[in-house]
Amino acid sequence: MQVRGGSKMRNLLDYAMKEFGEKKALVWSGYGPSVGKAISCAEIVKRQYRNVHQFNKICYVRCEEHWDPKMEGLDPLVVNRHTPMVHILLSHEPINDNLPG
Repeated sequence: MQVRGGSKMRNLLDYAMKEFGEKKALVWSGYGPSVGKAISCAEIVKRQYRNVHQFNKICYVRCEEHWDPKMEGLDPLVVNRHTPMVHILLSHEPINDNLPG
């Protein structure tokens, strides 16, 4: 489930509850301002389904922004931003304990 800033939690959770009941695993992903929303959605699913196994991955996504100058004679500006990203795997079956995270 890709969580974005404008995603409504109710819509995400309705779809996720139906899919997680039919499938073995569910992955929540969010980056930037939607990291908190992805974590909240995963916690709500864990409350509904007992005996769920969880595996987390935290990383950064590099975003490169190009800024053109408004005045002549100035150089264009390139900015690299590192935005936090989270992946949360919820599974009905046990997850490999040897994985880091």
